[in-house]
Amino acid sequence: MCRHDAAAGPEPRTEEARTGEPPPMTCAQKLQWDGWQRRLRRHEAVMEQHRQGVPIKQICRNLAISRTLVRRWVRGAVPELHRPRMDSLKSHREFLERRWAEGCHNAARLWRELREMGWRGSQRVVAEWAARQRLTTPTPPTRHPATTPFAMPSVRRTARLLTGDLEKLVPTERRFAEQLVATSPEIAKARDLALRFAAMVRERAADQVDPWLAEAKDSELGSFALGIEQDAAAVRAALSLPWSSGQVEGQITKLKLVKRQAYGRAKLDLLRARLLGAA
Repeated sequence: MCRHDAAAGPEPRTEEARTGEPPPMTCAQKLQWDGWQRRLRRHEAVMEQHRQGVPIKQICRNLAISRTLVRRWVRGAVPELHRPRMDSLKSHREFLERRWAEGCHNAARLWRELREMGWRGSQRVVAEWAARQRLTTPTPPTRHPATTPFAMPSVRRTARLLTGDLEKLVPTERRFAEQLVATSPEIAKARDLALRFAAMVRERAADQVDPWLAEAKDSELGSFALGIEQDAAAVRAALSLPWSSGQVEGQITKLKLVKRQAYGRAKLDLLRARLLGAA
């Protein structure tokens, strides 16, 4: 693997560089910078004890540092920010900067182009170079218009949207329903049949049952139409006759309520007495 230039973080030249905030860095450079700061603090601790006359052996014990490192620092060595590394991109720097100026900011693409030119380095080298370029030449953020997130509704919710009044829906749901109807003729036909059936029940139009069934059999409501056809006489009677089973259903509901109030421990005579007494 080719070793790349860590020319990453800036070389410290003043005391301000040691204590101030570092410039924008990549993750690798940030780790390198933090390690260098730790070495500087240990170096300062070593030099402070050396100025106080503490022997080298005792400094090693106090700070848990090897004697070789303490001797090197006492003799004038200073922790370096990074070790010099070979710059494998040096001969291709002009090409990379030109492609970057042309708008190619994709590290993988730049790496593939370099490979075609005969370069044998890894993609990580180019990726780190591109990361440093983005830090030095940041691109302005792209402003996107604020949009309300829209979650895809369930099948039941979609059916509810299609059979309701589109004008009463929120804008995102209305656009979804309109696009769904415009995209699928089958869904549009099913929606029309469902709305017509609801209007037929509200208006008690028994004469429209047969035409509706004939049209609905070949649609997405075919199974529903088949069930209506099997009980067509009852449906026509419900739409044409004035009588209703609502009173009977109400009494049955009341009977079940009274029975459940006894928690299953009451006999039929007590149940009869409670119902007749309430009547």
